Amino acid sequence: MCLPLQFQILKNSALTGGGSGTSLNLSGNGIAFATSQVLPVGSVVELEISWPGPFDELCSLKLIASGRVVRSAWDCTAITMDRHEFRTQGAKSIH
Repeated sequence: MCLPLQFQILKNSALTGGGSGTSLNLSGNGIAFATSQVLPVGSVVELEISWPGPFDELCSLKLIASGRVVRSAWDCTAITMDRHEFRTQGAKSIH
């Protein structure tokens, strides 16, 4: 699934960096994504992925996932997924 995402790099619960990218592969254990940055292996990362299709007629979903970077190169970063949840992105206007 190629989905747009935003990420934050955290250290001791403090934001130390971030960026954007595109998901390449999602599984129950981890996520691989493309980004223009090489992220430090072992870093804690939180991803926010726009999920396709609405939750209902008015509200979109996003997947929030966090984990540690297990590998990173110029073309792909992979994290083990320690935690994930779906959240609503807010109501869409009806016009």
